[in-house]
Amino acid sequence: MIMNQDPNLEGFSKNALKLINLPSNRMAAAHFTGYMNDPYDKETNPNGYISLGIAENLLSIDILREKLEHPTFKCSMIQYSEFGGSTKLKELIANLQMTRVIKNPNLSYPIEAKHVSIGAGVTPIVENIFSAFCNPGEICIIPSPFYSAFVFDAFARANVTVVPAPMEMYNDNGDIQKFSIQLDVYDNLYKQYGDKIKLIVICNPNNPTGHIIPSHEILDLIQWAKSKNIHLISDEIYALSIFTEKANQDFHSIYDIVNGNLGNNIHIISGFSKDFCMNGYRCGYAISHNPNLTQYLNMTSQFYLCSNAAQSVITSILDDKEFLDRYIKSNQNALKKQYDLTTSLLDQHNIPYLPSDSGMFFTLDLRKCLESQNVASENKIWDQLYDEYKVILSTGKGCSFEKVGYYRLIFTIKEDSIREAINRISKYYQKYCKH
Repeated sequence: MIMNQDPNLEGFSKNALKLINLPSNRMAAAHFTGYMNDPYDKETNPNGYISLGIAENLLSIDILREKLEHPTFKCSMIQYSEFGGSTKLKELIANLQMTRVIKNPNLSYPIEAKHVSIGAGVTPIVENIFSAFCNPGEICIIPSPFYSAFVFDAFARANVTVVPAPMEMYNDNGDIQKFSIQLDVYDNLYKQYGDKIKLIVICNPNNPTGHIIPSHEILDLIQWAKSKNIHLISDEIYALSIFTEKANQDFHSIYDIVNGNLGNNIHIISGFSKDFCMNGYRCGYAISHNPNLTQYLNMTSQFYLCSNAAQSVITSILDDKEFLDRYIKSNQNALKKQYDLTTSLLDQHNIPYLPSDSGMFFTLDLRKCLESQNVASENKIWDQLYDEYKVILSTGKGCSFEKVGYYRLIFTIKEDSIREAINRISKYYQKYCKH
């Protein structure tokens, strides 16, 4: 029962009070209260904060600038838009998927505009999907580690509980050797929760690790989910941010894996915040062959429509095939160059990390700085880095790692900032590392 002694809160719903009474989260707010108020600048503010905690890609701004600085005005941009997004943008998204993400050009069921629903970012779309498939108190399983905000997205209004399904595989020394979907984990969760499990969300490429989930593991999970009549969502928002050749060969969209036959229970979500560096434009989309889900998303999209201005700019990007090819290649090269720089700096200081193949991040291993094997000790490292060194990371436990001492590091910031950040982290590591 929520206790409310504040007369100013009289008349609020239980769900509103649940959120209002949540304790403040210093870590979640750090990028905005620390970095955005006091950002590092090599020349003008060398003692400012450096944020390695928010998945924003600042590496490809210059190439995007030609499309973003001078958008073409159309009268339709100031009029009401179609629910679920403009038909033209849906067609271009379908083409983007079929020509740049999906590898099999001869699928039985190509993606069409009618399969696409557009909204103001992936966050409201995935939150809406939680409401579509789950009643309050029901469960969504997510292979872990995973993007930490999924927990709040599910909990805030849909009151859905996220349950991690660990993917970590360890060697004899207790180090993470690889990440793998293991069906026995899902069998055990089903024994525990049964029919309360309504949804599985996978993130491939994975956030926070940059790991590519093998296609055979995804296929096994698809078959498991179908046997239990559980819907499966594939978050593929980093599909065009893969920066190693092997990972490019290994990655397959779930659309490829099922040969274009999503059926009624498999759905894809993606957007333009990550692969296209456009977090602030707020444009995401869902792809589904289930006409009932598409109808539901289109009907409710009035609550989170992507602005016409944003849709117009993105349309101009996707409709320019020469620019699109040039941008994707340039961005992937920039990701690889910055990843190599960042990891080489860590190598110079003998700071361990887990390799990555995609996205804007990898996992920093600070276990040797732990005072003890608990969350409080992991949080203390975060506090010390934030308060003493003005560096912002994401904790591993926040991303549902099984063991403490791991941190997600975003490397897609300016070169002078990443150099200074690693310099600060190395000073911390030298001071607190317990060899």
